[in-house]
Amino acid sequence: MKNFTLKGLFIACLVLFMTHARGQEWNISSASFNALGEVSATTTVDGLTIYANSEKTVTIDDNNKSLDGMDFTSRLKLGGSGQFDEGGQPLGRVLAFDVTGNTTITIMCMSSSSSSDRELVVAVGDQDTELARMPAMGSELTKGIYNYVGGATTIYLFSPSSGVNVYYVKAEGETPPAAEGKEWNISSSDFNALGEISATTTVNDLTIYANSEKTVTIDDNNKSLDGMDFTSRLKLGGSGQFDESGLPLGRVLAFDVTGDTKITIMCMSSSSSSDRELVVAVGDKDTELARMPAMGSELTKGEYDYVGGATTIYLFSPSSGVNIYYIKTEPAASTTPETKEWNISAEAFNALGELSATTTVNDLTIYANSEKTVTIDANNKSLDGMDFTHRLKLGGSGQFDESGLPLGRVLAFDVAGDTKITILCMSSSSSSDRELVVAVGDKDTELARMPAMGSELTKGEYTYIGGATTIYLFSPSSGVNVYYIKSEPNPTDAKQVFLGKMDVKVYPNPASEKVFVDVQRAMDVAIYNVAGSLLKVKRIESKTDFMDISDLNEGVYIIKSLRSNDFAKKLIVR
Repeated sequence: MKNFTLKGLFIACLVLFMTHARGQEWNISSASFNALGEVSATTTVDGLTIYANSEKTVTIDDNNKSLDGMDFTSRLKLGGSGQFDEGGQPLGRVLAFDVTGNTTITIMCMSSSSSSDRELVVAVGDQDTELARMPAMGSELTKGIYNYVGGATTIYLFSPSSGVNVYYVKAEGETPPAAEGKEWNISSSDFNALGEISATTTVNDLTIYANSEKTVTIDDNNKSLDGMDFTSRLKLGGSGQFDESGLPLGRVLAFDVTGDTKITIMCMSSSSSSDRELVVAVGDKDTELARMPAMGSELTKGEYDYVGGATTIYLFSPSSGVNIYYIKTEPAASTTPETKEWNISAEAFNALGELSATTTVNDLTIYANSEKTVTIDANNKSLDGMDFTHRLKLGGSGQFDESGLPLGRVLAFDVAGDTKITILCMSSSSSSDRELVVAVGDKDTELARMPAMGSELTKGEYTYIGGATTIYLFSPSSGVNVYYIKSEPNPTDAKQVFLGKMDVKVYPNPASEKVFVDVQRAMDVAIYNVAGSLLKVKRIESKTDFMDISDLNEGVYIIKSLRSNDFAKKLIVR
């Protein structure tokens, strides 16, 4: 790093502030760029750094394109995927520029292949912290506008795989406008004339990923819900298709959000006799916000709260066809997460008796049916200064359908983010200890298995770390009696954020055997699965310290400081 005098540092900061305040603009057709030709060494032009080397060159050549009243005569060709070293430092085919705070970033680019749609990663601070993945179309020049909200950092632009051509980049140092709601009604004229879609198409900021093998069809169909009448539907004819790196290819819908967002969807199964699901994923296909039931008999409405920074939301079916009629996004109401408490001895519960149909009481849903009933009856127990007069009897194992939707002997409640969950329960058999599964988002993602003792009432406290989701409680086998449940905002407020308070490098990432954590001071570092379950902890004291991950399955994890919010990053294990 260069040594600056105090005066020099002040002048440099002043110049950076002035440059950022008036905005930065890089037009590849300008004289500063268009004479560069083939770039084989890292070069900086007017504050835009072009990372290149002899193996990963970047080329600027003549090419005429027009968009939004702008005529371009040159393009910057990122001939393939961006190259980074093990510490995450850019080496080649990467563009970078600095911002001092909240910034609106405008990019015009396209795929280098006329027959193949691609993407441009917009990353914040490091290659893994993605602000957005911008579609780079093969048939036409595309414009993307993305809002970065945060402190001073570096923005990186690169392709995750194949060539992308960049024509224009602009960074405006302004406070982004308040998030606006968007609405996509498939019955509107913007959509209903599209028919069969066999190439990726963007309509009013909703991107419909499609190809010749995985087409998406919009056709006539009359449905009504919540006072809205629909005349057309968008048919995802089967499961969403992604490439090996997780990029969407076909039968996937995508839209960007700038922060906390309420998402409303109306959809149904394409089969009148089969209930299905629609995955709502955040940032990538594997980070699921929810699985929305897509019923076969009627149109269904789902409302989901995303809590976090700017990202891309993906909608797709995990298996069979789902029909979509309507999507809406609106800024989520800024509310303090609530503490909720369900005491089975309270009047709202204790008079229910035997339940043979799904019932919701004060936001606690009790899934039941004629074969898997749930009973609330009188029973006196005490623990931790609390006296109970009634219990909720899960008379056996929880029942789910083939797609994982709860049917009977399951309790469910929603949480808005990091949550402490308290449960008081016991086995229904005085001579047999049992368990209660605490699951996150679906029945298979277990946060914990709580001991349900046969001889006494047991108290369990569990911490969920993550975004908005649904918590499920059920027995994996025999009867368990539940007396009390409480959910409260987790006081540690441990969240995955775009920029932590500490510049921490995690490398290599993806990793397979071990991962190094370059911290500025000694700290305990933890690895969690996406459900928030703690898997590993190690004290990291120097740059040479690493965590052994050879026993972790392939997938996405969160690596973060254990007892603080100094940093949190996504870790990919391969």
